[in-house]
Amino acid sequence: MQQEYKHSVSFPSDREIRFTREFNGTPQQVWDAFTRPELIMKWMIGPGGWSMPVCQVEARIGGT
Repeated sequence: MQQEYKHSVSFPSDREIRFTREFNGTPQQVWDAFTRPELIMKWMIGPGGWSMPVCQVEARIGGT
């Protein structure tokens, strides 16, 4: 069964796209999912059969 997510897309200016989405988790869980490589590698992998053998994250201004 496919999950449904609440989301929206807006274009506040000619150089900006804003994508907003609600997640079923605490703020800490969502932050961890987007900043901890071991968690990113579990969900950001693309179509079936793809993998992410390397994931590096620097969650800071100027990071990668």
